[in-house]
Amino acid sequence: MNEQGRSFEARDRYLDQLAVAHAEGRIDDDEFDRRSQAALRTDDPPHLPPERPRRSRPMTRRVVLAGGAAVAALAAVTWITQGPPEPDPLSAERAFTGLTEAVDLSRFWGLEASLRTDGLTLIHTLDITPTEITGTASRPATPDEDASFRLDSAGIVQVSAAPPADPAAAAPAGGAVELDRLAQQFDVAVAAAGAEVPGELQEVRLVGTGEEPALELTFLDGDRARIAVVDLDGRVVAQRDA
Repeated sequence: MNEQGRSFEARDRYLDQLAVAHAEGRIDDDEFDRRSQAALRTDDPPHLPPERPRRSRPMTRRVVLAGGAAVAALAAVTWITQGPPEPDPLSAERAFTGLTEAVDLSRFWGLEASLRTDGLTLIHTLDITPTEITGTASRPATPDEDASFRLDSAGIVQVSAAPPADPAAAAPAGGAVELDRLAQQFDVAVAAAGAEVPGELQEVRLVGTGEEPALELTFLDGDRARIAVVDLDGRVVAQRDA
């Protein structure tokens, strides 16, 4: 297939995905029209991100228990599920935003599966950088008992029942967000920020905007750092210089 054919095929896929999101109520009429028109105006053949594998690679995990007791051996864990959730249909939006990333966002999905395995499905804080992913989470049955987690650059997940080193990091960001909701809307929020803020994505943090959780994304464009705050419905609610 020639380049033009691939371009039309990718565009049509994206428009179909937008229609599904609109029908499910995840984007309103105005947002549907804006994104559809932007896709139709695009001349460059899009480069869709590869679909995530149905089954994740085993990840090495170290679990640190309360009181400092640790599981001495590292064990490779193969998740029983079929891997991380399917990418949100709007992840294809990156094809039209030109988003580039210094951080490897695909690592979020490995962490997401590990947290789900441990039952830590209420996320209080989250910070994604080029070298690690850190944060705090809890189980629905014990929402006040936070556990801190860390995924390092080698792919090792550490989960600890002890509070994080920085006490301020344990404070819920706009209230805990359910892992399912964060996973479903993660790509939407990232793509929305990339559509409006130029530069390379450097960091993603879970923050609060009043009572609602949101993602704060830091972009570097040359010497200028810019921050966008995006709610989990994909709306950019604030921008500022870093």
